[in-house]
Amino acid sequence: MGFNNELIKLNIPLTHGSDWEKRTNTSNNKRKYYFKNTVFEKRVFLEHTATACSFENCYFKGGVIFSSPPIPASAFINKIYSCRVRFIDCKVEKKLVITDCIFEKKVRFHESEIEKFIPSNAIFKDLADFWSTKFLKTVIFYKTDFNATAVFSMATFEENVLFTYSLFAEKTIFSRTHFKKGIDLSQAIISGDLKFFDLELSNFKSPYFHKDNKRYQKAITHQGFIPLVNKQETFRLLKHYSNINGDGIATSRYKVFEYRSYNALIWSEMRLGHRWVSNLVNIPMMFLNRITNNYGSNYWLGVAFTISVAAIFLNLMLKVSGDYTYTLDYTKCEWSDFVTILNPVHKIKELSIPLTKRIYLLDFLSRIAIGYGIYQTVQAFRKFK
Repeated sequence: MGFNNELIKLNIPLTHGSDWEKRTNTSNNKRKYYFKNTVFEKRVFLEHTATACSFENCYFKGGVIFSSPPIPASAFINKIYSCRVRFIDCKVEKKLVITDCIFEKKVRFHESEIEKFIPSNAIFKDLADFWSTKFLKTVIFYKTDFNATAVFSMATFEENVLFTYSLFAEKTIFSRTHFKKGIDLSQAIISGDLKFFDLELSNFKSPYFHKDNKRYQKAITHQGFIPLVNKQETFRLLKHYSNINGDGIATSRYKVFEYRSYNALIWSEMRLGHRWVSNLVNIPMMFLNRITNNYGSNYWLGVAFTISVAAIFLNLMLKVSGDYTYTLDYTKCEWSDFVTILNPVHKIKELSIPLTKRIYLLDFLSRIAIGYGIYQTVQAFRKFK
């Protein structure tokens, strides 16, 4: 059924008759509205005076706004919804706007598709459930308070989702949530528990804003961009809460993303000439951590690094000694010396190479490099501790 009115106000029936009466319930002069298998051709305004709002398998072609229509202006004040709100298997084109609203009872969006979701200055006092709902465009939860349980399980965000100055007061659940672009939790106020399980999230791209606070504020409140520093903090939070939940594998994964974000951050600062001294100290450390075990996640890199530096130093020693002949014959001295040099606490006299001052120096440096490689290998093994 199509509704061709300019707007539909759920607290005032626009059309009397048997069909409308079937879709509404009257009890004690209060109406409960239930719509199923309905197409709304124009924009729908949902006023706060109804005692129930339930939509199932409905199609909103003109969008949905939780507020009174813009006449009079006082309709925008104190929009307290005391009814339960349900959108089950619905599709909302254009915008679904929740602005300056307070929901006192449960709000559920299940298996729905929303083109542009705009929550701003909203308060959910009871359950806010977005289970298996798809959001097609960027979502900014701006100053949105989740005072009770919030569920984003199996939801899909096609673009960035930001929780800018939003409150998570109780339990918030992200289970099998699919983030096709990025998520920003850095500006959220987290006083409750965050539960993450089997997220689909990669190391997404982010712009760099240095000290331009105006561009930064516009990005996180209006444009939906996630700054590089926010991405790093988001991955730190994901790592932290995954560790609290005892998920060591996810903790290791988000640690890698966090350090890669920090690495991108310091290179962005270097390119613009910012913080040269501190970044020059950090860049070699970040580089070594990446090539030796990928920030504690890959022990094979540690093994490869250890073997490689041992081979490099042994060849340098042989070249310096003047007794260098490359061969694969394991009976030759370089193979026995190679096994010896892999032990960072070996006795230098165990080497068959003639000892000189330069050999002593190279042997000392090789012990440091090989010991570091062994340590990084062990660190990567400990990610499953």
